[in-house]
Formats: sequence, C-alpha cells, structure tokens
Amino acid sequence: AIDGITVARNSPYTNKGLSAGRHEISVQRDGYKQFKEIIELKPNEDANKVITLEEKLKIYGNLVIETDPAGAVVTIDGRTLANVTPLRYDKLPAEIDHTLVVEKTGLKPVTLKVRVEENKSKTVKIQLGAGKAKLIVHSTPPGGQVYLNNDKKGTTPLEIPDLDTTKEYTLRLMKVGF
Repeated sequence: AIDGITVARNSPYTNKGLSAGRHEISVQRDGYKQFKEIIELKPNEDANKVITLEEKLKIYGNLVIETDPAGAVVTIDGRTLANVTPLRYDKLPAEIDHTLVVEKTGLKPVTLKVRVEENKSKTVKIQLGAGKAKLIVHSTPPGGQVYLNNDKKGTTPLEIPDLDTTKEYTLRLMKVGF
C-alpha cells in the first residue's frame, strides 16, 4: 500500500505516477511481519526500494479431523497427509487460513477453509455425503434390455441418472438371440 491505499497484490510493483513528497509504503503477507516505511521522493527522481519481509515467529496450533464415515484422505494446502481420518495434525501454522480437502472413494469431496489459533487445538467434524453418478449403457447391436438390480430400466442406448455412489449395483443386459 502507498499512503494507506492498496496499489498491488503481487510483487514486483512499479509506480511511475507517484508525486514528489513524503509517502508511507506498507507491504504485508500472511506469515510475515508487516513492513512500513516513510520515503521522501524528490521531483523528477526515480527511486527503487527492495523490501525483504521478515518471517513472523512460527506459531502453531493443532487440528483434529473427524469424518463420518471414517477413512477419508485429507489434503491441507495441497499436501496430502499420510494418515486417513480420524487424524490429528500437530504444528499447523496458526493464525492463517488453510484449505482443507477431504475425500473418500464414492463420496462427494468436501473443501473448506480452516484456521487454528496459537497453542490451541481445533476439532473439525465433517459429514461426507453420497455422490451421484450417471450410468451410460451402449450395446452392439442396440436394443438390448437393461436391468439394474433386476429392475427393467429400458433399452440400449440408455442413460440412468442419479445413482448413489455408495451402493453396489448388478447390471444385466439381455437381447433375444444373443
């Protein structure tokens, strides 16, 4: 920020229209101490400023993740954890947002933001819901009778929508003469 107004979200940053005089420069990023400095620009003068942010003291919290059903794979900030739920993740950097993705085969994945406080433990309980799938059945020749769990669903080609991914199905295809 320059003089309290956000001017960029990424670096490096160049501002060619800054007037001569005193200006406050402020740079901040999660996990780093905020940098603030007053600079004096002279008329028709170019000024370059290289800023190195100082890392904050590492502060941590703990995260406990429970899912129903258990046995889900957890990814935190793009890093997949070795254990499945329920699990405890110690020394998660505190006071910043983390992206949590919880997945289990056949169930709809859950993505959420989580933040832990310094020297505290936080428990997150996640209910994993059933996913839906569509079954597409083709046959050569077409016109085969499609049965799903012994219920006639129609003839090929056929789409069967909204199947619960947590269930098992028996598919049978019949055609006279084949």
